[in-house]
Amino acid sequence: MILTFVLIILSIIISSLAKDTCWGEKLGYPCCPPTNCRIFYVNDDGDWGFHNYKWCAIDKKICDSSKSTETTDCWAKKFGYECCPPGVCEVSQKDENGSWGAYDGEWCGIIPSYCHKQD
Repeated sequence: MILTFVLIILSIIISSLAKDTCWGEKLGYPCCPPTNCRIFYVNDDGDWGFHNYKWCAIDKKICDSSKSTETTDCWAKKFGYECCPPGVCEVSQKDENGSWGAYDGEWCGIIPSYCHKQD
């Protein structure tokens, strides 16, 4: 009787721990840290961020967007363009506003912090 009770409790604990696993880990990607919640891409799997030059899954259960370290706004939007996604860092043109690159056949503003590895 006690053994059955212990097994039931253990299975409840294990199943609750399994639910706390980041959804991205099932796809082979780490979760973004709770202080880095900026969304760069959304697909059927969920929201994706970028951390240390790698894609990461944004888990809304653990992500605290109020503490996001990636708070840079896209400076190119005021000129009618999007900013380049992380990793698109080749400068095609430079002006007084910043550096411009190209992504999917369109101009985009390069955000320097997305192009330089930060320790």
